[in-house]
Amino acid sequence: MDEEKNEQQSEQPIEEEKVVTAPTEQVVAVRKEGKGRSIASMVLGIVSVVFGCCFYYISIPCAIVGLVLGIISLKKKEDGRSMAMAGVITSIVSLALSIIVIVTAGAFLAHLPWGDMLNNIESNSQ
Repeated sequence: MDEEKNEQQSEQPIEEEKVVTAPTEQVVAVRKEGKGRSIASMVLGIVSVVFGCCFYYISIPCAIVGLVLGIISLKKKEDGRSMAMAGVITSIVSLALSIIVIVTAGAFLAHLPWGDMLNNIESNSQ
């Protein structure tokens, strides 16, 4: 009996084991330029417009930096092109508003009668 079982087992075809290997993949990390400059340009442009009328000493530096960052972002063709454009536009508008406010304030102050005020102050102090 044992011999018969051995014979039957030997008559059965033996299945070969197939070794399947996965193809090797190389993962290459590509750093994509972000939207950082575009976002910064837009935020600085908005801040400069908000502070443009009263706080020109905050508005003008923010507008200049926002303008530079927006132009760099547009030149490098980074993501967030619309935000960079918004930053450039708001920075230009803010610079124009700040210049108008400074010139208007200077013209207003130049036409005040400073001589009369100074004479009154001097006569009151004596």
